[in-house]
Amino acid sequence: GDTIILNKTQPMYYIPFDVITNLYNITIKLHSDIYLHDNSSAWTYCNDTDSYLNAFDIRNSSYITIEGNRDSIMYGQGYQWWIDFFKGKISRERPTMLYLENCINVIITDITLLNSPRFHIYAKNILRMEISEVTVWVDGEDTIFPFNTDGIDVSGKDIYIHDCMISNYDDAICIKPADYNTPALNNTNMSCSENIVIDNIYVYKGVGLSVGSVASTKQHCIRNVVFQNIVAD
Repeated sequence: GDTIILNKTQPMYYIPFDVITNLYNITIKLHSDIYLHDNSSAWTYCNDTDSYLNAFDIRNSSYITIEGNRDSIMYGQGYQWWIDFFKGKISRERPTMLYLENCINVIITDITLLNSPRFHIYAKNILRMEISEVTVWVDGEDTIFPFNTDGIDVSGKDIYIHDCMISNYDDAICIKPADYNTPALNNTNMSCSENIVIDNIYVYKGVGLSVGSVASTKQHCIRNVVFQNIVAD
């Protein structure tokens, strides 16, 4: 039942410290700007997975709400990450800004995400989620081409994504197959990514709206996905 608030007058300069697990009924209000550190050497790197810790990483949790407001932005400061990746200095698995895995009943609303090091939102194996009023923007033309800066990637069941604006030079929205072999989602009767609606989306400078986009070694099951009221500029 707790609410965590970042007040309007308190911008945060941020490096993650760990994965967050087993939250229940928590609201996170991001009402001020957040700046992710752009020096990869300052971030936790996991040798066993050849990946960096995600900025906000929530797993095995239920009833999670993440909300911003019109005046606040999360700055990914991805330029240096893209450059270092292009030069082969760092792993492809750079930080995702908002990462959720094996969660139930999630709301993400009114968030602006700018220039992520990699994906902006990745929600994996989610049962019941709504994403609305999200803006994803990547400034890529005048610096270096941004790599793997997906907008919103999801897998799971009963997902509603609507009223979003995305410009990111990669998949604007991607529906991926789910993997429910996890204790957090036992007895949920799910085997596919299914019952997903994407409505009223504006895409500018994006690769497109995608279904699949995964390695062939995974079990594929995606069904009942509707894209409607889409403008791709």
